[in-house]
Amino acid sequence: MAYLGEYNEWKNAFNQVANALVPGGYFLVDLMNFYGMIKGYKAPELRKYNVDDKQITVFVNHEIDLKNSHWIHQMNIIIDDGQFVQHYVDEHKLTMISLGELLFHVQQTSLEQVHYFTSYEGRPGEPMRVFV
Repeated sequence: MAYLGEYNEWKNAFNQVANALVPGGYFLVDLMNFYGMIKGYKAPELRKYNVDDKQITVFVNHEIDLKNSHWIHQMNIIIDDGQFVQHYVDEHKLTMISLGELLFHVQQTSLEQVHYFTSYEGRPGEPMRVFV
């Protein structure tokens, strides 16, 4: 779900889910708590490996695009065999969405009940919240 970015993408996704569910069916969503990640953020460490006489360097960059509410995760892999250097980049833009925003999108559909927890750590003992 975090790969959806625009309002219409969220709206379409939840409408498709609501239409696909059988009566009494369940749809589970587990999203990353980006605000918690930002609060406790530690930059990833540079990692270096030697494999088959090649120097492999792996480093990760994270950016926050506040205008579009995106967490941008970029993994870089550099392979140096002594003659050639190859650089690979894998980038993902994840939508930072709050519980309130998620519930807004759900309420725009025909889903009848939503059960949610406000934190991952609080799940076992925390009472479930329900709205209809």
